[in-house]
Amino acid sequence: MPVSKNGMHDGAVWTNSQETFRLKRQPLLTVYVCASDQNYRSPDRLLRFYFDENTTFHGIHKQAAHAICQPIADVILTDENGAIWPDQRLVKDEIRSNQPDPILRLSPTPTDASTTSEDSTVKEVVVTRIEDDGAVKGARPPKRRELALHTAFVLCLLVELVTSFNTRTLYELRGPVLSALTESPILPVDTSSKTYINIRSYNEVLQWIEGPLIATLTESSAAPTGSIMSQNRMVGGLRFEVWRRPYAGTFLSNWGSNNSETPSAAANQSIRGDFGLYSNGFDQERELARIVEREDELISYVSRDVLPEILNISRDNVSEPTSVPQITQDALKQAAFWMRYELIKGTFISPDQRTSDSTEPAYVWFSVDHVRVSFMLYNHNLNVYLWCDMHMELNDAGLVTSSHRFDAFRMYVPWSDADFFRSPASAVLFFNLVGFFVLVLMRMHSESIAVRKIKHQTGSYWPYLLSIYSCLEIVNLVCCWLYLLLNIIVFFISERKNFDVHSLTYRDLSRVADLSAATMGVRGISVITAAFTYFKFLVLMPKASTWYLTGTTLSRSGKDLKCNFFVITMYLGAWGIWANQTFGVQSGDFASWWVSFISLIKLLSGDPRVARSFLRDTTNEYISFYFFYFFLFYFNFILVLIPLILAILRDAYAVRNDQLRDLQESIKQQQEILDREKEAIAARRRRAMR
Repeated sequence: MPVSKNGMHDGAVWTNSQETFRLKRQPLLTVYVCASDQNYRSPDRLLRFYFDENTTFHGIHKQAAHAICQPIADVILTDENGAIWPDQRLVKDEIRSNQPDPILRLSPTPTDASTTSEDSTVKEVVVTRIEDDGAVKGARPPKRRELALHTAFVLCLLVELVTSFNTRTLYELRGPVLSALTESPILPVDTSSKTYINIRSYNEVLQWIEGPLIATLTESSAAPTGSIMSQNRMVGGLRFEVWRRPYAGTFLSNWGSNNSETPSAAANQSIRGDFGLYSNGFDQERELARIVEREDELISYVSRDVLPEILNISRDNVSEPTSVPQITQDALKQAAFWMRYELIKGTFISPDQRTSDSTEPAYVWFSVDHVRVSFMLYNHNLNVYLWCDMHMELNDAGLVTSSHRFDAFRMYVPWSDADFFRSPASAVLFFNLVGFFVLVLMRMHSESIAVRKIKHQTGSYWPYLLSIYSCLEIVNLVCCWLYLLLNIIVFFISERKNFDVHSLTYRDLSRVADLSAATMGVRGISVITAAFTYFKFLVLMPKASTWYLTGTTLSRSGKDLKCNFFVITMYLGAWGIWANQTFGVQSGDFASWWVSFISLIKLLSGDPRVARSFLRDTTNEYISFYFFYFFLFYFNFILVLIPLILAILRDAYAVRNDQLRDLQESIKQQQEILDREKEAIAARRRRAMR
């Protein structure tokens, strides 16, 4: 029964006080009656309806029409999208105590404009909540203008991606590098006399970088991708960082006695060398001149840090020395030159080549713990830079792990440069970027209107935030502004502004590579969220009912898949720990728990590189157990997790299919009722005209 604003009954009188008390404990439905062009917050009348378990919307429809003194045949009940509301649906199925009510409209039956009377003003019944299958709908219905705007937005995204980054670039630049890495001479060694790595391993690293790697990257004959690699060249120099540990043993013959070569603990030492490059490799004369200029500093380093430590170690390995070696200035200069030049350039004198009366220093054993090599390539055809950072970890048995990082990016001509618009790629990027952010501002304006409207109607922002499409829009817009911010930072960063492509000296561009990789990451998220947002516009395409059913199936199954995704994460985590404990020493793909976790995700996604690199290692003694491990891994995944996912999707599809069929049937019934009511109205008017 309707009740007025001030608590008095509007058009109804309660005769039984007990009945009144009983009904007041029932749920209450608030209805606002107003004209279609009037804000329901200031309605002509406000009605409240009590309802029980058997109350249908037909009863609400009838009572509302009676309250506004209109025949029920002259008004129809529709939802916020203009669709006819199924009158036979129970109110209790649509209303939850903790969810918003549905928005309903009570409008006059569409008739010919010439026969419409003035008193048939469009009325609107607005209930301020809506709930569908347990999920709150806060977004307004999409419009075709928004679909066109979103399509233009996605096209700008794709143009920007194609212009700024060729999809083949990373593969074509990484391929030769990976091919050269497979031919690396740094392999595990096993000699009868010594099982630890000496300084000669570092020499091999230098020789490999200077020889096969540079040749592979610059010579088209050695590149599997053909002539495109002939345009590659190294720019900006090369950096080596080596962490090594000296072993006690043969040092300089004129500084101490030669005795046991047993390894002993010593503090780690770090050597880093930055080199300029010519086309044929290192400029050795220039490096030698630079070493001589820093002679005093190197002498201080050797005398203060290196010699005392090694001499103390030598004393520990022998009986009480009879005399203390005399350290002269010439010997220090010779040692400094040797430490700086020989360790970095790698021209060594092996023990068997040294004569007894030689005045040159003897061979020194070292254990190389880590080797890091950083350099950058430039491809003229694609105008792309590739930042390469290789980190190799060695122990006493040889190479343990090697990780390789490749970041491709471009350095565009500054906008203030006169040649900026002469470059087609730069010009297209500039105008596309301007148009793109105009569309971003338009979308932000549209979303702000939607937020204000929902806040005005519901009094809360939660209906908007709980919509999956609203979340996708927010993530997309945030990524767009992050993309702009990162581009501005990269544009004004000092390493980029001071970079000279013709320079032969090393420049650390790791920050530029990091920011460029982050830029491409947020742009990829923008593309993914924009693609998912297209599901919102399926309601504008009636012929795409199958797509709509697929989208709603995924939406409904998402609630159940959340738990399943948690199970998959735990599953991969457990198998990742096992792989790390079993194969962590033999393969860099399982060097840590997190790396193992990512490697297993790659395997499930169909990437065969992990398995192929492991199976090609003929020195691996765990290869049979490797087959057993991955047989169990895939068997468990196929037997347990995939059927669980398929069952959830099948259940969600069946439920949504039934709901869609029921909705179509109810709309058909309502349309038939509306047709009958139209015929009755037309018959009454014909009788009245007689």
